[in-house]
Order: sequence, then C-alpha cells, then structure tokens
Amino acid sequence: KVATMCRVLGVSTSGYYAWRDRAPSAHALADAALTERIRAVHADSHHTYGMPRVRAELIDQGVIVSRKRVARLMRSHSIRGISRRRGFTIGLVIYGVGSLMTALAPTVAVLTLGWSILEGLGAALVMPALVALIAGNYEGKERNVAYAVIGGVAGAGIAIGPILGGWATTELSWRVVFIGEVVLVLIILAMTRLIGDAVRPGDKPRLDFVGTILSASALGLIVLGVLQSSSWGWIKPKDSPITPLGFSLTLYLIVAGVLLLWGFVSWQRHREATGRDPLVHLGLLKVLPLRAGLIGLFSQNIILMGVFFTVPLYLQLVLGLDALE
Repeated sequence: KVATMCRVLGVSTSGYYAWRDRAPSAHALADAALTERIRAVHADSHHTYGMPRVRAELIDQGVIVSRKRVARLMRSHSIRGISRRRGFTIGLVIYGVGSLMTALAPTVAVLTLGWSILEGLGAALVMPALVALIAGNYEGKERNVAYAVIGGVAGAGIAIGPILGGWATTELSWRVVFIGEVVLVLIILAMTRLIGDAVRPGDKPRLDFVGTILSASALGLIVLGVLQSSSWGWIKPKDSPITPLGFSLTLYLIVAGVLLLWGFVSWQRHREATGRDPLVHLGLLKVLPLRAGLIGLFSQNIILMGVFFTVPLYLQLVLGLDALE
C-alpha cells in the first residue's frame, strides 16, 4: 500500500519513510507543550472552561497566545468546556423560534407546536441557566440584588403583560404579542456576549434519563387527567373514551401518574444510595427554609396561573368584554 501511494504521489519509498520518521518541528513541539498546559487548565476547572476562559488563564500565567490557536488545539484534542451561557443562548433561540412560529401559525396545530412545545422547551433551558449565570457573576449582596431585580422584572411583567397584551389583541392582533417576544429575544441575544459565563464546581454530572422519563410521564399523566376531567368526569364517566370497571379514564390517568411519581422518588433515592447523580436531590427538601420557600412559590403560581386562566375566560366569554377591557 505504501509503495502504491508513493507511485501515485510521485515520491520514493525511502523519501516517504524519512518524512514519516523525521523529528518534530519546533512549531509541533510548541503546540504539544501548549496543549499540555491547556489540558492542565481545563482539568483544574473540573473540565468546565471553554476556549475564552482557558486563554485568559494562560495569559494570567504569562503565556501569550491567540484565540485561534487555543481554539484549534482544543478542537483537535476534543477538549471542551461546559457553558451555561450556551444553554441560555440555545434556550433563547428555541423560545424565539417558537414565538415566531406562533405569530405566523396558519393552524391550531402549528400554534400548539410553537407556543406549547417550543416555547416551553426554550423556557425550560433559559430559567435554570439564568439562575446559574446570576450565581456565577455575582456574590454576596450583589447576588441578592440581582435575584431581586429578576423577581421584580417578573412581577412587573405579570402586572403589565395582560394590559399590553389586551391592548395589542384588541387594537391590532394577538400575533403582535408573539412578534414582540421575537424582538425581545433578538435584543437579549445581541447582549449575551456581555454576560460572563458561570463556572460549575465539581465533576461533570450525568443526566438521569430514567428519572427524567419517570418525572415527565408522571406529571404529564396527572395534568392530562385534570384537564380532561371536565369532559370525561372525575370518577363517574361522562364522555370518557373508555370506562374500565365503570370508572372514568381520568381516575386511572391520575392514579398512574401518582404511581409513576412514587417510582420517581424511589429511583432518586436509589441513585443517591449508589453514589450516582439524581435528577433531584430529595435531601434538599429537608431544609426548612427551602421547603417553605418552595411551598410558597408553588402556592403563588397556583393562584396566579389559576386566576390568569379562569378570569379572562369569564370576563370575555360570559360578560362579553374585549381583551383590553
């Protein structure tokens, strides 16, 4: 094979072996030494630093090197960091695509895909990344202020959103609301470079796929059962598609969800007992301030979301008011 290759290339076999066995060039030796330093910096960061942070650390150590060279060496040796800012950006992009799809939706199916699925997935990526980015960029009182600002903005959005949304829906179109979301996403994306990434201490965790499936299935079944209860009935069947043992399908969906939720809790305890990363550290629920805060937040969202869902329907469908009124 070597002889054939040499004939095709028009070089001698001895010349090929001399080229293969030649001593490394000064540039190759320098790259090898720099790669080892990059590996050391990356290992010290618990394999979380990406190219910008690795280069900054090297410069602090007195090694002046270009961004392109660090990126090339990290890419060629499969050295990758963990970026919460990347997760935040990806979530924003998904959310923006969902908002745009909703604004242009020609059918209910497309609207459901954009609004319920894509925007939900985007928000699920953005929210935890946002919390981590705040924790990684601020400390002490500044961190408390940052969380307070985020909470204040969210509260202002809850107060102002229905008014702006009602005005846009009445005077223009409901699609304008989602176009506005797209504009906001583009503005935030343009400013993400100003956000410092957050470093995660410790080893890289592994996603609990079984726990993810169990929790999603359990909550999905419970929510589906509650949503269909008005049509299918809670226990006594109304328009239930099937009536096992004379009971509504709603009852079976909720019971199945509860059983899966119990299985999820058992699985999480098993993961923790075996030293593997759980999806949820159940021991955190034993912390009284955290538990009280979660109960308060859950109650607050139940009330707010319940009011936002039922009151507009009553005002518009029963009293005949428009969206702005």
